[in-house]
Amino acid sequence: RFDQIEITPPTTIRLNLARAMLGQTPMPPAATRPSDGSGGVWFPDQASTVAPGVDMVFDIITRISIFFLVLVVAVMVWFVMKYHTGRAPKATSDVTHNTPLELTWTIIPLILVIAIFYVGLEGYLNLRHAPLGAYEVRVTAQKWSWSFNHPNGASESGILRVPLGRPVKLIMESKDVLHALFIPSFRVKQDIVPGRFTTLWFEATKEGDFDLYCAEYCGKDHSLMRARVVVAPEAEFQRELNVVRDFHNTL
Repeated sequence: RFDQIEITPPTTIRLNLARAMLGQTPMPPAATRPSDGSGGVWFPDQASTVAPGVDMVFDIITRISIFFLVLVVAVMVWFVMKYHTGRAPKATSDVTHNTPLELTWTIIPLILVIAIFYVGLEGYLNLRHAPLGAYEVRVTAQKWSWSFNHPNGASESGILRVPLGRPVKLIMESKDVLHALFIPSFRVKQDIVPGRFTTLWFEATKEGDFDLYCAEYCGKDHSLMRARVVVAPEAEFQRELNVVRDFHNTL
């Protein structure tokens, strides 16, 4: 299976060769971290500031849906058993409607839908506006790879380096077809439309490596359009960026 193959990006291979020539320690491969359970049953562990809010909305909607599914099915089964033609061959009531009951099953769902809309809209608006002073990275998507360009001139393919505990804003463009950048552990996803710029922001809360995918079918090698998000403390992040920049400047 392709999704079980760990692919080392070409940039990492070249940088490790450069580090070896300079007597530096090679960059280790992506490590598998033990789960801390923050993602619950459905998701990978939470690793950004927005992840808890996204999971909360999902959990609220899921629990409400399960509650009404059980309620409706239970009532339906009860009615089927109670009013089966073998037990009640004739109608037991000539009532055609019940105003209090109809108001109840209209008003309660309406209130629930408005509440869900409110918490969802609040989270959406937060995700649409990056904090002032966020660290900006230019992202280029094309069949079937990712390129990441940093303000200091460092550029990498297949690896997105970001600082820990600092807002990061991605300014994204596509060179060919529709793509979508998706980082499951950060709970962020944004379409990348040819001919326009789209943005996305997050703030990583955990150090380590995280998966980045294209979530929009973009051709035969769509499933291989993956990358790594490497989260490191500020000092280590800056040091690695400088290594990347200096390496490319020597080419």
